[in-house]
Amino acid sequence: MKFFIKLLSCFVLITFGLIYSTGGFAVSDSVNIGLQIIPECSPHGDINNDGYVDIVDFSILLYFWGQTNPSNPCADINRDGIVDIIDFSIMLYWWS
Repeated sequence: MKFFIKLLSCFVLITFGLIYSTGGFAVSDSVNIGLQIIPECSPHGDINNDGYVDIVDFSILLYFWGQTNPSNPCADINRDGIVDIIDFSIMLYWWS
């Protein structure tokens, strides 16, 4: 089962996989717990969420440039799986 918990400005996804024995159908008695933290990202290019789209956000974008599924998912502004010219274009549109 999955529980979605919002903690501060992050979404925390906790996945519990539980297989247990019932009657004569014993499958496993293990418990798997996975944790993935997904930050809340601005769709306007404010990568560091300070309320401004500026040189700091641009610097972060350049650091992750060309990466697929970057460790900072906010750098992939349009969520297509790669930090590229489209993300840069969105950032420039919202530049403050």
